[in-house]
Amino acid sequence: MAKFGHNDEARKTVKGMTAQDYRSFFLKCIPKEMQRAGPGQESHQLMDRYVALSAEQTWVDADRPFYNVWPIATNLAREVKLTIPFSAVEIPFDSILLRFARGHELHEVVTAMLFWPKDWPHTPPTINVLCYFSGTMWGASGFLDSPVSYFRG
Repeated sequence: MAKFGHNDEARKTVKGMTAQDYRSFFLKCIPKEMQRAGPGQESHQLMDRYVALSAEQTWVDADRPFYNVWPIATNLAREVKLTIPFSAVEIPFDSILLRFARGHELHEVVTAMLFWPKDWPHTPPTINVLCYFSGTMWGASGFLDSPVSYFRG
């Protein structure tokens, strides 16, 4: 998780922390850092980190729910055509991890975390999908039933 440290001082600070301490520390610091940074790339990167850390903390608080997605399930899902709005789909948790079978990763995605921050103030219903490839993270975030924006972590 130290890869999220955006400077040498941050990296030194987090080196001795547990994952829980790291999340707590940065979830408190990021909003202030975003205000300091103002609009722009740095603020956008901080928001990406905040979403990823919030998703992970929510997942940990919910006792780490996950689904193993077996190869047969991905094949069947590709054949299903749904004509319902995405907002009609609900997951049973605010954050859940999907794990794909080794050798059958969907587009090389090893795991994906779905994060539905239902109780965030001042935001419309949003889904965040954090996709973990070997050694990196990509995310997609969008309001329900609207275009999706992508970020790379």
